Amino acid sequence: TNLYINSQDLTAASWTASNVTAATSTVVSPDGSSFFTRVTENATTNTHVIFTDVATVSGTTYNGSFYVKKGTLASASDWVQLAFRGSGHPTAYCNFNIATGAIGNSTGTVLNAIEDIGDGIFRISASSTADATTGAAGAYLIMLDNADTASFNPSYAGSTDSDILVWGAQFEAGSSPSSLVVTNGAT
Repeated sequence: TNLYINSQDLTAASWTASNVTAATSTVVSPDGSSFFTRVTENATTNTHVIFTDVATVSGTTYNGSFYVKKGTLASASDWVQLAFRGSGHPTAYCNFNIATGAIGNSTGTVLNAIEDIGDGIFRISASSTADATTGAAGAYLIMLDNADTASFNPSYAGSTDSDILVWGAQFEAGSSPSSLVVTNGAT
């Protein structure tokens, strides 16, 4: 079960864009049925993240995954971070290079993976075990200042010339990602 209620459209009201702007792009999704969401930093010195809240159960392992592609703007970063929200999980994250397919720094996550889909698209995933039962948990997709940072959800001066393309968000019970379960308004 994909606990995210809008897996394809990260511009939907269920998603929170913090110090980023989410807009529909013209880049066609891997399955040809929709379009990637373009996530662009703003110029604020802060964290730059997009997320949605879901319910988790303490002691259950969850996997978060996203299809991502390096953006097309002049300062598009090679690095993104998939992190787990602190209110339902211990501090856990993994960095991924979406230009080379490399896995970078991580802490508190298990079974980190990056799969090359082709055409510059990668499916990134990581797992973490919830340490609380809460309605405010999930996986963050965090933009990084083009570095394999060794910190969770880092703050930096964003650039309006830095973007990533995102599609196929999934959050599910289990330690590895299943095939994408498309959602549109409900789990």
